[in-house]
Amino acid sequence: MQNNLPLTAGKVYTVSFWAKASKSLTIDNDVQQSGGNWTVYSTKIFSLTTAWKQYTYTFTAPAT
Repeated sequence: MQNNLPLTAGKVYTVSFWAKASKSLTIDNDVQQSGGNWTVYSTKIFSLTTAWKQYTYTFTAPAT
């Protein structure tokens, strides 16, 4: 979790992180409002393995 990342409507953002798991599993990564309605602005599902891998995706912010 990382708080206080301002978004601007219509701007394209890239989310990137490194991850691995002790066994293969699926996770979801959400970009979400912190508080208020907890609106989800973007969600992406990733399949993790036991090897380190960089995961990256882009999304366009729907709101500021």
